[in-house]
Parts: sequence; C-alpha cells; structure tokens
Amino acid sequence: MPQKFKISKDEAISQVAAQLDGPVALDEFVRRVLVIWPSQAKKPEAAVRQTIRDYHAAKTVIFMDDKTLLPTPLALTGVTLRVPLTRSEVKNGLFYIYPALEFFLPQDFPPDEVQLVDEDDHTIPVELITRRKKVKSLLGEYEEEIHAWKLGWWYRKRKVKKHHNILVTVLDWTAGKFRLQPESQKEYRLIRKEVAQSNQQLADIIFDLLENSRGERIYSGIAIPTAYARLQGNVTCPPDHWRDVVESDPRLRYSGFGDIRYADSFTMLDRLMSGGRRERPSPPRKKLSAAEKQQVYTFKAAYKQRKGLWRRIEIQGGQTLYDFDRILRDVFKHDTFDHMSGFWRLVRRGNSRRFREVDLGSINPFGEGDAAGKKIAALGLQPGDKLKYVYDFGDWYEHVIELEKIGEPEEKAKYPRLIAQNRPRYHYCQNCAEQGRKTVAKYICYDCSEWDASVWVCEDCIYPDHEDHYLQEIVY
Repeated sequence: MPQKFKISKDEAISQVAAQLDGPVALDEFVRRVLVIWPSQAKKPEAAVRQTIRDYHAAKTVIFMDDKTLLPTPLALTGVTLRVPLTRSEVKNGLFYIYPALEFFLPQDFPPDEVQLVDEDDHTIPVELITRRKKVKSLLGEYEEEIHAWKLGWWYRKRKVKKHHNILVTVLDWTAGKFRLQPESQKEYRLIRKEVAQSNQQLADIIFDLLENSRGERIYSGIAIPTAYARLQGNVTCPPDHWRDVVESDPRLRYSGFGDIRYADSFTMLDRLMSGGRRERPSPPRKKLSAAEKQQVYTFKAAYKQRKGLWRRIEIQGGQTLYDFDRILRDVFKHDTFDHMSGFWRLVRRGNSRRFREVDLGSINPFGEGDAAGKKIAALGLQPGDKLKYVYDFGDWYEHVIELEKIGEPEEKAKYPRLIAQNRPRYHYCQNCAEQGRKTVAKYICYDCSEWDASVWVCEDCIYPDHEDHYLQEIVY
C-alpha cells in the first residue's frame, strides 16, 4: 500500500522555509524537505525543486540566485518602493493600493488588514474604500474593483502635493506592515543621478531574469519581488516604481496581463488588443549610405529539419526581404505564385543556446507585406547572426539562415544570386530502374507512396501512371 504522509509536499516546503533565519543552498533546502516528507518517487529531489519553482517562488521563498533561497518575509523586509502620486490621488486624498503595492502583499491578503506607520513608527489610521472601474477588453467592457486608502488628512499634515512620491517600505511582509514617507520633487531632484543608477540596476536584474527564463516572458508576480530582493543592499537609494522602470527600458515591456516580455516581442493577441498596431513605436529607419547599399551579404540557408539541404546566397544591402524571399523560393523550389512567407530575427538569449524570435514581418507572392520593403542592410546584422524564414504558414516549411560574411560586390555581378549548395544525394526513378535505366527522379508521388516507402518519379515517367496524382518536386 502507498505510504501515507502526515503533511503534504507543499506544507513541508512551507515548514522548512518558516524555520530559516537566513539564506540557504537550494540542495540543502530540498534535503530538509525530504527529511519530513519522504518520497518514493524515482527522482524526488527534482520533483521538490520543480514544485518550489512552480508554486513557491516569491510566495514562500525567493531565489536570490539560481542555487540560493531566502524566505520571502526575510527577502522583502526593508524593500522600498517609490510610488508616484497622481494629481487625482492628491486631489481626492487617496492612495491606490494597486498597482502601487502590486506583488508586495501575500496572496489574497485582505487590504483592510494592512498596517501603515510613519517614520517614527506611529500608526497611520486609514479608511479603506472600494471603487469600481470600467475596463475594456476583447470580450467587451467589464467592471473591476479597485481599493484605495483615504489619506487626505495625512497628505495635508505632511504637505503632500501633486508630483510628490510616497516611499513605501516593507516592514513585515507576512503581517502586511508598511512604512510611508513622503518625498517632494525637490528632494527627488537632489538624488536623480542615484535614482537613475538604481533604475538601471533594477532593469538589468529583470532583463537577466527574462533572458534566463524557460520562455520569452516572466510572470511579474515572481520576477518583481525577486528583482527587488536581489537589488536590496546594492543601491544607495530606491529606484522609481518598477512599472516606470520597465516602461522606460528599451529592452522590456509589461504586457498588462501579468507578465514582462521583450520589448520587440508581440503575439497575435497583442496585435488584436492594440488594433493591429505595435504598442511601442518602431525606431526610425536608418538612412543607408551608397556604400552600405552596395555591400554584399553572404547567407547560408538550410531547411531546419534537413540541415544537409542548404544554399549559399549573396544579396546586397540595398535589396529587400522581398528580393530575398524571391530567391529563397526559387532555390528551394517553393511556389512563387502562392502562399505567404515570413522572416524572424533570432537573438541569442544571454549566454545560453536558446534564441528568441523577433518578428520582421510577412510577405505575400505579390510583393506586399510588412517585411517586403525592409532593406537587408537596415536589419543591422553582423556575421554569425541568424534569421528564420518560413514559407507557407499552413505546411510551415522552416529554414534557418546564418549571415556568414559582409563584403564588397564583384564587378558586373547580378544580385541576389546562388553561389553554392549542398552536394545532392539523388533519388532514382523506380519505373526506369525496373527497365534497367538509372534516371534521377524529379518528383515524389504522394498518392503512390506508403508510410515507409516513397515512390520517386522522373519527368518522362509521369504519364500515364501518375498523371492525375499529387506530385511534389524534389529539392536536392
């Protein structure tokens, strides 16, 4: 019979975290969990690590680095948020809890139980009010509740005015206890340089978390407390509010759906929400010099699933992705009169072997599309950089393209052009083979092919046996 545990795995993790008074190595933390929660799993250590990362990060513990944990109450104690007050908040004497303290209260913590004190540790009595705000979404308009504290009397007492900030320091994360301290614009201006340095450090930590994440996004509820915990003790003053820091950093973007992404990463949902427009304006196109337009870019393009099938292509900097699409369709035998195609730039994520994809746009067979007019030199590619090219978004013929070098054009050469390709491994026509002839096949007949046996046909043998069959030209 299976062993019955007195406590669950989650309870064991919480119990071990509650006993800590400082940082601990992840391996040691896992060992302590397994002492009070013995497991018969094949790889119990891995199971506990995964549970910590998936369900306890920022809730129970914070990863101070990949191998070190600190209980969340300890990690966040002393963290200070710089919250800018809006004109409306000062005028109405309110302090909106969200987004000001978003991700800095325990999950499901009742807002009316939050404790506020001033610099002298005197209690600041407040009244919690709830308002309803209309929000528009793809599914229509709906109302959400927003909570705020009435602090008008305190604002007047502390002479808080518009454009002031409130410094909010976590005193006791578990109990929801915070210290409030007003900051005038004059005080803020005196430390602007130090704040800018703190902003950069915070943005760098968030970007590093994104670079090392499994996907191309990070959940803000984990990333933001983690970033502030790692920042603490490494700066002379608190940064601006994390939303402002993310919005100001050209590498990052807060999606509005609870996650942070690369600034140039846009999903179909993003495009729908923004009416088909990118949320951030694209940088102005660089004006190319005559020399840049003349330079020759040498690319090696290969099928992703058949890397031995490749073509080396030269194209000039002043030519476009539409020109590139034309020659790629030609050398890989793709139909030039049908189907969409698209390009993505592959950007290495940190020092890993993973890449993220930056959508450069699509092209249709008529030379239209948001990528068609983009010039090769304007992409800012350097030798070693990679692109992804997909022909036919239905069947999805994917290619990986690497820029090998940038050089000068040859006299009288016409670009783009094919300069090399893989050594072909030919298939031979079965009909001809039965008659004692060795003829290179040009097509595969899918109607006659079986799962484990393809039927290869030369051009002369199409008629009459394969005349009405589905034939596809072979790419060697």
